[in-house]
Amino acid sequence: METPNGSQRSLAEDNLEICQVSAKTPRPAQVRSGQSTAAYWKERLYRNTYKDRKGATVMVPEYYVRLHHDGVTKQVRLANSNKDKAAEEALDFFLRVRKYGWREVTSRQARLPVSPSIDEFCESYRQAAASMERSPRDVSIRLYCRCLKQLCRLAGVREIRQLNRAAVERARDAYRAEARNNKRPDSAIQNTVSKIIRNAKACFSREARNILTRNGVQVENPFDGIRLTQEIQPVFSLPAHVVQRIWEELPLLRDGDAGAPDPFAKPTKRAKRRVRTTVAIATAKIDFRKPHPASYASVLLALGCGLRANEIDKARWSWFSFNAKGDCFLSIKEEVDFKPKGGSARILKIPTTIHEALTLSRADLASPALAPQKGL
Repeated sequence: METPNGSQRSLAEDNLEICQVSAKTPRPAQVRSGQSTAAYWKERLYRNTYKDRKGATVMVPEYYVRLHHDGVTKQVRLANSNKDKAAEEALDFFLRVRKYGWREVTSRQARLPVSPSIDEFCESYRQAAASMERSPRDVSIRLYCRCLKQLCRLAGVREIRQLNRAAVERARDAYRAEARNNKRPDSAIQNTVSKIIRNAKACFSREARNILTRNGVQVENPFDGIRLTQEIQPVFSLPAHVVQRIWEELPLLRDGDAGAPDPFAKPTKRAKRRVRTTVAIATAKIDFRKPHPASYASVLLALGCGLRANEIDKARWSWFSFNAKGDCFLSIKEEVDFKPKGGSARILKIPTTIHEALTLSRADLASPALAPQKGL
């Protein structure tokens, strides 16, 4: 009685078509358990080092992996410094080596392009910022790049590929040591270094990195895992009696103060002994005997609406609107000479009494500005 294996073997030997196909079809290469997973290659990644001109040991940020195929073992340089992404890339190389051989892998792998310098990266970021959905202001871009250069200087980084988490930590340690030698308080040191890192990190936002990749500059976020701590100082509002006095004396700024000193009068000996505030007012040549409706409107917008200084300077009458119930709203939106902070408009509901007070103080009916500054 024939065994099942014997029956199958004799059946295959009698069928010439099966024999020919079996002879011509190469057997698939055996794969070890787990080799076709990224987790397998993640454990086999490593980094190389080299000596710079000063003899210091420098670690290459990108990972390496050794691949074996057809009796040959080669070291393959990966393009990622993130271990998870590098493991996926190593798996892709492994599969391509098995399928196409070494020539396909070495032709695609090649040497990594020369890493851009910090100045070159900053220029690339400026170009990428112009393509963002909400492009930062020019002053913000300059601030981000200035902080990035300062951070790289502290860490001894010259090329963007050398900037990683360890370099950021090294820069933070260097800044703390230098600041403490200058006897600065620890709270000020921590706040300043956190601001530097936060501004430098803005150059590596997800949107910026996506645009840079499309422009041929592939970078990763070296600030992943960096913890920012900042000591927030408490802010106290003005005392109630001070606010009350401002509101009571504010009409004097609108209508003029008949009892205010003449800034152009020649000071007497007694006037020279007066308090410094009076001397400062006289030196500024501001005649508070006259009305100053623009300044009055600025104080109303600051204390009554909570607007920022630049928002007060660029505020328009067209920003006001009312709903069916008669509620008053102020829409802070983009103008030719003004861009809201954050790039988006915001709407404030303000008391109608503030709008009425602003309307009564309007002196220049032709100006679109709420507080036209023509000089005090």
